[in-house]
Amino acid sequence: MSRLGPWAGRNLAIAAFAAVLAALCSPAAARPYTVEDLVHQESFGQVAFDPSGRWLAYEHRVARVDAPSFPSMARHEVFENRLRLVDLLQPPQVRPLIASDPVGVNLGPFSPDGRLVAVYGLRRGRWQLGVVTLATRRLRWLDIDPEFPFRNRTVQWRGPGQLVAIDRPRESLPLVMKLSDGARRELPGRWAATQRGEVSVTAIGAGRYFGLRPKKPPSRMVLADVASGRVTTLATGDIEDLEVAPDGRHIAFTEAGADIRLAADQPVQGPNGTAWHHERLGIVDLADHHVLHPCPDQDVSGELLSWSASGRRLLAFARPDGAPLSAGRLATVSSEGQMEVLALGDAKPVLHERPEGARAAWLGEVPAVLVRRAGRQDWIAVMDGGTRVLTEGLDAVPDNLQPVGDSAIGVANGHAWRFTATGATPLKVGDDVRAMPTSPFWEARLGSNPPVTVEQVTLQSTNGGVAQLSAVSPVATSAAVRLPDTSFRVQAAAPGRGEFAAISVDARGVTRLNLRVGSVWTLLDAANLRQRDVDPLRAIPVRTSAPASGGAPGGWLYLPAPGAVGAAPPLVIVPYPGQRRAAPSTLADYGESYMTPSIPVLLGAGYAVLVPSLPLSQGEEPSVGVGAKVLEVVDAAAAQYPGAFDSRRLALWGHSLGGYGVVAIITQTNRIRAAIEMAGPMDMVGMWGSFQASARVDSSEGTGISGEIGWAEDSQGAMGGPPWRNPARYVRDTLVFHADRIHTPLLIIQGDQDHVPMAQGEEIFSALFRQDRDAVLLTYWGEEHILYSPGNVRDAYRRGLAWLADNLDRPVKVAVATPAESPEPGSATTSPSSR
Repeated sequence: MSRLGPWAGRNLAIAAFAAVLAALCSPAAARPYTVEDLVHQESFGQVAFDPSGRWLAYEHRVARVDAPSFPSMARHEVFENRLRLVDLLQPPQVRPLIASDPVGVNLGPFSPDGRLVAVYGLRRGRWQLGVVTLATRRLRWLDIDPEFPFRNRTVQWRGPGQLVAIDRPRESLPLVMKLSDGARRELPGRWAATQRGEVSVTAIGAGRYFGLRPKKPPSRMVLADVASGRVTTLATGDIEDLEVAPDGRHIAFTEAGADIRLAADQPVQGPNGTAWHHERLGIVDLADHHVLHPCPDQDVSGELLSWSASGRRLLAFARPDGAPLSAGRLATVSSEGQMEVLALGDAKPVLHERPEGARAAWLGEVPAVLVRRAGRQDWIAVMDGGTRVLTEGLDAVPDNLQPVGDSAIGVANGHAWRFTATGATPLKVGDDVRAMPTSPFWEARLGSNPPVTVEQVTLQSTNGGVAQLSAVSPVATSAAVRLPDTSFRVQAAAPGRGEFAAISVDARGVTRLNLRVGSVWTLLDAANLRQRDVDPLRAIPVRTSAPASGGAPGGWLYLPAPGAVGAAPPLVIVPYPGQRRAAPSTLADYGESYMTPSIPVLLGAGYAVLVPSLPLSQGEEPSVGVGAKVLEVVDAAAAQYPGAFDSRRLALWGHSLGGYGVVAIITQTNRIRAAIEMAGPMDMVGMWGSFQASARVDSSEGTGISGEIGWAEDSQGAMGGPPWRNPARYVRDTLVFHADRIHTPLLIIQGDQDHVPMAQGEEIFSALFRQDRDAVLLTYWGEEHILYSPGNVRDAYRRGLAWLADNLDRPVKVAVATPAESPEPGSATTSPSSR
């Protein structure tokens, strides 16, 4: 981990602050970005002030080479965190939040009085909940194994000394943490049982045997007294989400019901949603611990669970079992369990998919709903048996609202409004307005439908090109606070105190955490200081005859540093069917993942890189015409920037659906000299009918079957139905059926624990093996969809760069097709002249 040493905690005026940063980051000579920079990436996670405004806490994610171990690849970020604390009553100084400074402990919510903070961590095989006393930095672990807050809220303070939590069965890791290593944990015991002559079997049923599968023991929703450690069970079941009412008396929760049967004549996902089990609503009255189930035959959406300011009514979106999402209704549920459907007139709720749900918020005690009416979207208030349109005449309508007192703040297209039950008033806070995040990274429901009113919303904007912040309270908007530069992104604000925490990232990916107290900025911490002398990314737009959707360019061309290579460099194309590239990537984008393939690594190795926009319309097949689309962008780039790259030496490198795109392209053209695909689906029937590796071993929390089928039929696969309904479409988009047209050397990279099964890469390799075509298959053991282990990452890039060098420098072995000759799937370009 990088620290700033003597600069940490010094108060700097804005001008001096800028001068120090310039001195800190001015390299003597720029150098290329390397794989070592990639595996040494650091980042910041959650950043938050406590409710009292005394403490600032944040997560500093160490480089993966510095992480002590990799217990789970699926949620690797949680094992990289080091927690940091700043006492704002003292001159700013960064200290470990926990005195022993462990790696792998994660920030949870603060207590209402700001004395305590909840934390999570993997401890002796348990994902466990703890509490830290901030004044002493003492950590106390509770006997609670909380559900992971992946999309929902799983831990919430009821008061200064009481926590409500979802407590999983002992030593049962949350599902999102088991996805990549469930087989490693479970299989040795299963194999050992067989070797002892015992039964070791998993049974899963369909039809009359539907519902036959292993079931995990029930979870509990518990109330924990932090001082005594006493834990009281409030409800049991497969509990997934919770929301404590503002008055603390009631708790709403959702729990998984029975598995959902698939209907042969209906889509698996799309209008029916992505859930594989029913979702039920419950309410606990903490006065007597009585549990209510207000709508036992209704599926509730996990995206909406919001109490009114008084705590008397709950907003929810529900639909009858078996009904499509369009049959769902927004309703209020009283704390006594009475459900009342909101009368929206001719308007219909705007439905979001993946995950599915509606958008709604409270304006005090008045519900506001995002609806579609008269051919447009609008927010309406529902009151006194009628509705009032709040956004009449607005050109842009916010996707969600953040309650502030009896009003709410909404932002859309760079503008902000204050919403009340009578209408929307524009907020004059500058241009290009954006709202500060108001929820943690993981708890997505809290961002899509913020369930709690806050004291203020912080808005970031520009005024004459100068970045600024404004704090909006229930009654006023503060004077604008100037930011040092436009790279600052506010992460947290102390309500009513004028204190802000902001992250800034420079062109080389050096990331800084900055604190403003009064009118003075403090440089608290930095990440990726080793990159302060690397070459920044240089991206230029490529315009095509038909711009990508939304007016985006046809792609972005990245070039090595001037003078880094002698002649025009080879070009590596990074495709991803379905993506529109509105803006280029920067080194700031490399803090959270390896973004396979790494554009900076390719540039550092001397290659030009082209990232084309490849948008797809609804239902459009991902492989059809993709070769011609990519070559159009290549040729446009060559014409617009003559000599920027060698258009005779073209390579492809793609990951996931980008890997699919790579192989699809080389079945449609022979202009590509080298290709690398990582973790790509190759066989649509195989993807449609395969189990994830983890679910095959442990299906106690679901088989995942409907998810895989839904991906192939209704999501990225875009097959439109099962294989027997349109076999020609499956054949057209299953690349092994076109493998005889592949003449480009292909490197295939996969992980054995990937949700894209190993068999996908093995199929295309076998097809090339059968024809004695140039190919290599690399399988990395213990890896998931993205390579994580630094050793494996280094090896994959070493082999990948060697593959490019070996094949881009070889003479062309096949005739080259022009863009006009590039075929659709099912037709060949020119045949190979010789092998």
